[in-house]
Amino acid sequence: MLNDITMCKGENCKIKYNCLRYTVSPGKHQSWFVRSPIRNGKCEYFLNKENAHIAQSIELKMHNKKGE
Repeated sequence: MLNDITMCKGENCKIKYNCLRYTVSPGKHQSWFVRSPIRNGKCEYFLNKENAHIAQSIELKMHNKKGE
């Protein structure tokens, strides 16, 4: 799960090891940022991997809703 996110290569990023966009395993047809999303030392696209269970729960609910 969570393969439907834009991945990041973590270039010049100090928090990449805490970000899902860097740490999750990419899917077969994965989207990637063309350039690092870091601007002025911050990333507005940071996805905290500590909250991954919340994102997975939302994704599962959305998937189940489609099947109704």
